[in-house]
Amino acid sequence: MKAAELYTNIGTSIALLIIIGATLLIVAKIFSLHRLNNKLRVRRKRRLIKVINSLAVLVVLLILLGIWGIEAKEVWIFITSIIGLLGISLFAGWSLLSNIFGAYILFFASQLDIHDVIIVKDGDNTVKGEIIDMGLFFIRVRQVDGSIVNVPNNIALQRMVVLCEET
Repeated sequence: MKAAELYTNIGTSIALLIIIGATLLIVAKIFSLHRLNNKLRVRRKRRLIKVINSLAVLVVLLILLGIWGIEAKEVWIFITSIIGLLGISLFAGWSLLSNIFGAYILFFASQLDIHDVIIVKDGDNTVKGEIIDMGLFFIRVRQVDGSIVNVPNNIALQRMVVLCEET
C-alpha cells in the first residue's frame, strides 16, 4: 500500500467515523424529542438505543473493511468460522441460549417491565413480587417478604405469568 493510498484510507476512515457519530447523536436527539418518548419506558429506551448503536457499529465495521480493501470472501470465511464455533458452543449450552432468546422475546413482545408486579405460576413454585431487573438470563423479582428470586427468562415464557394491576 502506497503512502498516498494509506493517508486517503485514514482520512476516509476518520471522516466516516465522524459522520456516523454525528448521525447517532442526531438520531438520539430526535428519539428523545419524539412523542414516543412518553410511551416507551426508560429501560426499553435504553435497550433500543443499545440495539441502534450495535447496528451502527456493525455498519461502520463493514464500511471500514471496504475502505481498507479487505475482500468480502475473507470476511465471510472469518464470520462463518466464528458462527460455526459459536453454534457448537451454544448447542452445548442450549439452556443459556434459550434464556438469551427469551430476554429478547420478553423485551420486544412482552408487556413486562421494571417495577411491574407479577405472579409466575409454575406448579408448587409460584413466585409473586415486583420486577427489579430484567437481564439476559433472569428476571429478578423481589417478593413481599423481601427475598429476591431469579426467574429464568425461558420459564417466564413457558409458564403462565400474571401481570397484576398497579394499586
